[in-house]
Amino acid sequence: MAQSDRKFLSKGTKDFWSRQEAKENELVKKQLKTVTAKYKKSKTAGRAYVTSVGKAAAKKQLNNSTVLYRALEYTATYNDNDRGSDKGKVTFTRPVSLKTYAQSKGFKVTVKGNRYTLKKGKDTFVLKNKAKSVYKNGEYTDDLIYPVYKVGKTVYAPAGFTGYLK
Repeated sequence: MAQSDRKFLSKGTKDFWSRQEAKENELVKKQLKTVTAKYKKSKTAGRAYVTSVGKAAAKKQLNNSTVLYRALEYTATYNDNDRGSDKGKVTFTRPVSLKTYAQSKGFKVTVKGNRYTLKKGKDTFVLKNKAKSVYKNGEYTDDLIYPVYKVGKTVYAPAGFTGYLK
């Protein structure tokens, strides 16, 4: 899907997968001691462990492809980017876990149904599932390039939103 409009969709897609690859590489590095220990125990134990690690990685990356697809699907096919000319198109940015990112910036995240409230000091942001509007301290602030969405138990928002969370 990112190939359909490389100018606006490819960079964010590459950024998403580069970050996933870096996380996977760090995980593999952490597991090397265990892999070595399992193989020292026996070839069977080593192979079983490596197979379980491989299956878990494949499952995680399949979930990641679903996360990315949902964001790309909206950006590529809804009115924002389905124009023949480049006027009014948005550049796709990778999806990020809303809760994880907000908490890393010191925000308290509260979830009530489909409403997500992020609070830090005097600033309160409100976002809703399947909506693009961002509200700060009760006032409409901006629209995201694609709506907030949920895959499994994780809520995602465009990485561009993170610029608000300071």
